[in-house]
Amino acid sequence: MIQNLRENELSELLSVTRGAGSDTVVVTGPAGSGRTTLLTSVADATTLSVSIVRANPVEREWRLSGLSAFLAAVDDAVGTSLRSLITSSTDERSTFAVAENLDASLRQRAFNAFAVIVDDADLMDPASLEVIGYLLRRRSVKNLRAILSVRSIDRSGPLSSFPRVALSPLKVESLIELGLSSTSPLAWKSVLEIVARCSAGNPGSFESLLSAIRPGALYENEALSLPLRPGPELQETAGRSFENCSIQMLDALRVISCGAYIPTHIAEQVAQVGEGSIEDLVAQGLVRQMRNGVEVCDPRIRSVVYYSMTDTERHRLHAAIADELADDEAVLHMWHTSFAAIDAERVVGLLMCATECVRGGQILHGLELAERALLLSDGPAHESAVEELTAELMAQCQYTLARRYLRFLQGRKGTDEVSPSVLRLRILIDYAELSVINDQHVMRVVDSNAEKSPQACASLLASTGFCYLQQWDAENARAAAERISTLLGPDAEVAQVVESVVDLFDAALNGRCLPSTEELVVIGYRIRRTFAVEFSWIVIAQILSLADRFDEARAALSNFFDQSSHLTPLWARLSRVVAFDNECRAGNYHRVRELDELLTAGNDHHESVSVNDHIRTAMMAVLDGHSDLARNAVHDARRLTAQGSSWLLRCRLAAIEARTAMQEGDFASANRHFARCHRLSTRLPSPHLLRYLDDFIESLVYVGDISKAKRILAELEQAQRDVPMTWTAAAAARSRALLMSGDEAWREFSRLLDSWTSPELEYVRGRTFLAYAHKLKELGYDADSEEMKAIGRSVLADIGFGDARVVGETHAESSGSITDSLNDKELPVVELLTQGYKNHVIAHELFVSVRTVELRLTNIYRKVGVKSRFELMRALDQENKARSEDE
Repeated sequence: MIQNLRENELSELLSVTRGAGSDTVVVTGPAGSGRTTLLTSVADATTLSVSIVRANPVEREWRLSGLSAFLAAVDDAVGTSLRSLITSSTDERSTFAVAENLDASLRQRAFNAFAVIVDDADLMDPASLEVIGYLLRRRSVKNLRAILSVRSIDRSGPLSSFPRVALSPLKVESLIELGLSSTSPLAWKSVLEIVARCSAGNPGSFESLLSAIRPGALYENEALSLPLRPGPELQETAGRSFENCSIQMLDALRVISCGAYIPTHIAEQVAQVGEGSIEDLVAQGLVRQMRNGVEVCDPRIRSVVYYSMTDTERHRLHAAIADELADDEAVLHMWHTSFAAIDAERVVGLLMCATECVRGGQILHGLELAERALLLSDGPAHESAVEELTAELMAQCQYTLARRYLRFLQGRKGTDEVSPSVLRLRILIDYAELSVINDQHVMRVVDSNAEKSPQACASLLASTGFCYLQQWDAENARAAAERISTLLGPDAEVAQVVESVVDLFDAALNGRCLPSTEELVVIGYRIRRTFAVEFSWIVIAQILSLADRFDEARAALSNFFDQSSHLTPLWARLSRVVAFDNECRAGNYHRVRELDELLTAGNDHHESVSVNDHIRTAMMAVLDGHSDLARNAVHDARRLTAQGSSWLLRCRLAAIEARTAMQEGDFASANRHFARCHRLSTRLPSPHLLRYLDDFIESLVYVGDISKAKRILAELEQAQRDVPMTWTAAAAARSRALLMSGDEAWREFSRLLDSWTSPELEYVRGRTFLAYAHKLKELGYDADSEEMKAIGRSVLADIGFGDARVVGETHAESSGSITDSLNDKELPVVELLTQGYKNHVIAHELFVSVRTVELRLTNIYRKVGVKSRFELMRALDQENKARSEDE
């Protein structure tokens, strides 16, 4: 499986062992990047004699211990006795003297080609690393092919001059992609995510754990038995970790494996071992010391140890640990006693403890407790506790896992038969992850539950309305507000607050005057009393940003952070997304970059990555002039938005694709994307909200389509008359200059650039300098053109742009990709088709008939020039492969 994940890196390292590349390569990558697995694969695939050295942190304090191990590995590979060169007197000499003597001795010997692989070389003692680096740089050992792996390289360290192969972490997503096949049901994904967490980023372990899971847990709503039972491959591999363990150490390890963590003194009492045994386990890296006890470092090791015992032995240890636990260890006590006796009260207790663990960031521990509760539960009597757990997983941005428990809540009921609170969770999760509002069941659920659960129905409608407002859809949000008013009465506080929020959004979107800052603060406190504290100031900040009152939006977000003592990841991310959008609109790209780093830092696992994260990645790639990265991010976003995505989301994606094409000088492709964005954005009351029409006009001018450019300019000027905005006025002025010719054009450009001094117009000013340079080049003023281009790039660099390659300097050929030829109705069909879905599933996901899907496929076949689904998939694969080779 590592060949699938690290095909390029594996090929590069094998070229070293074949002598086709550098004699020495250093592999760098953080924990979880699969360095050890990759090196093992290299050793297995190498035809040369090869030895592997695995550095041990315990030996780091022993001078030259690493060098001794390295020479011993050379001895094993070529049958020499170089290890004897390290004597007791060697330790007394300086590092340089040792290196010089070894260099002189090794140069007198001749060897056949062989390889030495050093894993975790940075854990060796510093003197050994200096000597090994010296010998490898001098090529003292003839025909040696060396591969060393480290977490990172010090710029002035002994390995800094060697070629590197950098590995990114093997995220959960990579392993899930390995587990999914073209026929996998969506129910697999949450199970695969849990398996990926327990595999610690190792593909072989992932496969072994997956092989031992019951089919019911994969295909149906059957709970998992956690820890996961390991397959034979993992048992065999992990067994090597215990070779140096004494009997007492193994006894202690068995006790520790019974829980996510165990207080140290209890582990010693139950295992009947001394303090030294646990200290030895810590020294060997099998156990980690925590503030509240000890835990097994690697969940794979824990699985193997736990299931090496019989059921009787495991239950005995659980009971013994439960007897020793103190009253303040409620979570551990609940876990261990669940193996002795179970009742309805204990199931609810397990779920409540699971929620607390998730709230504290102990996701895997929380899952263990939740799955144990569901395994022992005999009915739907615990739905409120499962709902609370699901809500907490959503608050932690664990969307896939939250969907797992939504499935347990829904069971075999139809979506319109679930409770309002469950449907509310589903809508919020869908929107947070996919920016999609699946609202087709909302009104039916409200109608059927209005009498018995009016408050829950009002909460469902308010959450749905909030999601509509995030998509600038004030019309549907108002409909939800009116339904709340009908449900609770117009005098109800909830109804009045929701109505006031919709009114504010509607005013901001349509350019109408907003209340004063003092009045908005009063409204914010009113929202705060009715809904969450976090909700109030985020909404106020969004409204102010849409009205281009950027400084006041910053103040509202500052107030939000001051009044929120503890933010869940969901609210923290949402507040930063709002701040990110506000700074983008304000043109403060240095702050945009800071916020992007904060948002990216929270994406340690793929399950917390939403479609908006991919869009943000694409925006930052355009900012830095990285066209390939922008295209890949848009592709990832489209994979998540194929199912009923909003017009606003598709507008943003189209605008990013258009600007990416402009960067490369492919104005024909840019115009197609801008035209799609223009069709989709007809609902917008003002173009200042998306800010793309001036780019559209510029791209049209560059291909000579002046008549269409003038029509778009007329729309822009009319919008400025309807809703006067600073940006719209500047964009219209820039566009008029672009449409002028001769001396009139450069005089107008010069006048505009001298008149714009507002900081929020610096982006438009930088773009105008570049357009001015383009016009000057057309007029033959090459020297002046280069000067304007340099000034434009300087202006954009000053506000935070990376490359400032906003417009391509030469006209490129149209990309002619398959996806470019498809319209907005055909593209989602292809996206779902590539995921392996059949026509009836595609029809269900897109809310159309099977016949409609077949007609769209027929049109796609005709456009692409193929005759069948198989030929279409092959064409897509060939296009992706060609693109990868180009990259």
